[in-house]
Amino acid sequence: MSQVEAVKSREAMRFEILGDRQATLEIEPVDLHSEASLLAARLVNLSSKGAKLSVSEDLPRNRAIRMKLAVDELGLSFYLATRVCWTTKGENGSWFVGCELSPNVPESILKHVTEGGRLERREDDRRPVVHEVGVCRKTMFRTKEDLGVLRNFASGGMCVSTTAPAKLGEKLAMRFGRLAEIPLVEVVVRWQMQQGEHYLIGCEYADPGSFAMLNSLLK
Repeated sequence: MSQVEAVKSREAMRFEILGDRQATLEIEPVDLHSEASLLAARLVNLSSKGAKLSVSEDLPRNRAIRMKLAVDELGLSFYLATRVCWTTKGENGSWFVGCELSPNVPESILKHVTEGGRLERREDDRRPVVHEVGVCRKTMFRTKEDLGVLRNFASGGMCVSTTAPAKLGEKLAMRFGRLAEIPLVEVVVRWQMQQGEHYLIGCEYADPGSFAMLNSLLK
């Protein structure tokens, strides 16, 4: 089990990982017909905006990388999109890599990964709720709809629980009722967390007017 040490900076609260917290990096191939390569990494520190990793080889700066963080003691896995900002040679052939996280890590995820370390939690407009939704995905020939549950929503987006995983950057449409006059809420998947057979999906609104509509609908 890893330990954490909170470090304040002007930009964000950074957590130094004092123990061993492993991550897996999925690196997009140059040839899109090839499979992505996997690379083991050790998490050195983590903030809401970025991460420092220790890896066995230098990483490219021009390819999409997906990072998976597993918290085995909680039965959780987190998936985050990353972009390499800098690399530097370490000892014994290792490399240190600085990554920007896109989007920023939600505080709920940061708390789990750092095992409840001290956070300076900001006030926000997140509304907790339990409301059944339809999660609609467009395929080449039809639209598939899975059942989900809205867990919370805010001015910037929403969190939905579902049994079907999503892809980072995937566009979804949320159905909040069967009446034809209720419009679908279009969103973009920004983060995903797995817990057992369920997935928590963090989404950003495609339309900034969606928050006002949801706030009125769910009162």
